[in-house]
Amino acid sequence: MSNKRQYNNIIYAFDIEATTTAAGNVSHYLSSFMSVDFSLRAKPNAEIVNAMSPPRFCRTAAEVNDELVRLNEEAKQNGKTTLIYVHNLAYEITFLMYNCTFVNENYKNEKALFIKRRIPLFIKLDFLELRCSYKLLNKSLDKIGENLGYKKLSIDYDKQYFSFSELPQHEYDYNKRDVEITLLSVLKECSRFEWITSPGDIPL
Repeated sequence: MSNKRQYNNIIYAFDIEATTTAAGNVSHYLSSFMSVDFSLRAKPNAEIVNAMSPPRFCRTAAEVNDELVRLNEEAKQNGKTTLIYVHNLAYEITFLMYNCTFVNENYKNEKALFIKRRIPLFIKLDFLELRCSYKLLNKSLDKIGENLGYKKLSIDYDKQYFSFSELPQHEYDYNKRDVEITLLSVLKECSRFEWITSPGDIPL
């Protein structure tokens, strides 16, 4: 029997929005998870975006942790690893390591690959695998959005929000668009290569 890890055909993306306070502290105030079926990679952009799951928004670190636990349980029941793309994993992993019990309980050095200190390509956490889409694509979301004709939105970076703040709708739209671009860009990149036929074939 092969020991090769089996991957779910549904892949996810995750993004965090944070505020840097006057004191220099970083405060998470919004993040979201979205997913899409990898088999749609050759479809038109609009069809791929329309097929994505609604965002599961998280306002606190506890909610992010709960979502990771939920996704891990689903993957474990299926017996397949779920890929979660993060466009700047080096940034998000600091938040996850400090704030999510699930990440700390399941992190093992031998199941992660760092190209430099604090610069990971992937981190395997039980039945979840976090991967850096920036390292796969080597472009900013702004540039990727322009290339795909699905532009990144803009927000006022001088505004300060916290997990308890009431957010304007535009903040949710901005976060959602970033996750959509991440998923869309991964699928469209993979569609360029005939030998990539499943999530398990995607290079790091």
